[in-house]
Amino acid sequence: MPQKDRPLSSPTHPAITCIGGAVINRKYRSKRAILPRTSNPASLTVSYGGVARNVAENLARLGHSVSLVSALGDDAAGLSIRDHMRSLGVGMDQVTVSPSLATAEYAAILNDDGELFSAAAAMDILDSLTPEGLESVWPSLSDQAWVFAECNLPADTLHLLLQSCRNLSVRLAIDTVSMPKARRLPKDLTGIDVLFTNLDEAGAMLGTPSAVPSEQVLDLLARGAANVVLTMGSEGHLVGTQGSVSHHPAVSAKPVDVTGAGDALISATLHGLVRRESLESAAEIGALLAGLTVQSVLDVRPELSADWLHEQANKHAQKKPES
Repeated sequence: MPQKDRPLSSPTHPAITCIGGAVINRKYRSKRAILPRTSNPASLTVSYGGVARNVAENLARLGHSVSLVSALGDDAAGLSIRDHMRSLGVGMDQVTVSPSLATAEYAAILNDDGELFSAAAAMDILDSLTPEGLESVWPSLSDQAWVFAECNLPADTLHLLLQSCRNLSVRLAIDTVSMPKARRLPKDLTGIDVLFTNLDEAGAMLGTPSAVPSEQVLDLLARGAANVVLTMGSEGHLVGTQGSVSHHPAVSAKPVDVTGAGDALISATLHGLVRRESLESAAEIGALLAGLTVQSVLDVRPELSADWLHEQANKHAQKKPES
């Protein structure tokens, strides 16, 4: 079946594999508006992070059968992540442990309003997720409902992943992560069933940073992505599918910490797709979970469950003004 005609839902095979980073987060939130080139008083929160790890935890809390493919150091941080994920029921058999490289760390500096000011990522260990290093992973993908991967992976790995998922007819979702890492994807995006990106990252891929957002979505569809979800912060998000683009408003929220919001949107969108919802409906629930996540200092809401998310969706629906 051609990719663009393939249904996004797969009720008979609910397993999901997430491939990418598992990270220790250190988040410094300034106690006042940040002044550049000087020391700013801040509070510190240490938590688990990494795009693929966050998505895997969200999906596990939403009741899905999830496995993680990543790399961790043989250190206290790596052991802590392994124990935490196993306690949630996430499969960790395909996580490699390096005796020489440290577990990845991400340090975010947040302004006093919770918005990201700057960040640093020490993620050299993720470069070990090469095609050769993941050779044993490819055969296991054929029975997955979805594979999710993110652009912290090396370019060669991403290219082979697209090819493998095309050959296996496996549904693939990709998150572009950042402007530099978005460029790791090939120009031919065929094999991606849902591409999650934002304005800056789409512009980096297309070389058109000032393009109209809807035109960016159409350009990404023309490059072979079957569907696109493009986020625009407070302006909401766009859903592109089969040559059409629809706009959906952002969920009103008072941010405490924006880290993990995009991962939450991806997770709840995949949750909806597995439950046979349309991409538009699934992404709206994704935007809701993103709005709820920015109101927490953690990347993943610890109270998250399918029932809790359904309850929050009902509350949100009741607050919407009648059209």
